[in-house]
Amino acid sequence: MIETDTRRSRPIQKLFWVDKDENQKIKAQMASAGIDNFSVYARLMLLHGEVKVVDFSALDKLRQEINRIGVNVNQIAKYANTNETISQEDLSQVFEELKTVEALVHQTVKTAEKGIISYGCD
Repeated sequence: MIETDTRRSRPIQKLFWVDKDENQKIKAQMASAGIDNFSVYARLMLLHGEVKVVDFSALDKLRQEINRIGVNVNQIAKYANTNETISQEDLSQVFEELKTVEALVHQTVKTAEKGIISYGCD
């Protein structure tokens, strides 16, 4: 253990030695996990035994789809408020849009669960 620095949020420093092969393997695992900070990688591996990488691109696509559906629902609500009435067809459209949102959320969660990559000790 190296001396402590109480000004830091993590005041205790740990040092250890590796050979060239181990260093290359660590660098490759860090690159695969998308982590370029060794301290972050080492903490995750030492405390949890694995690094989980999640691809959020599916969630971004979901956000865009929900936004589009929200715009449609808002247009129907504005029409209903302006005319003080809403047709059964418009109401059905709102419910269909909400079913679409539910299906998109379910599909995206399933996809995200499959897309979690764990990098651990092997």
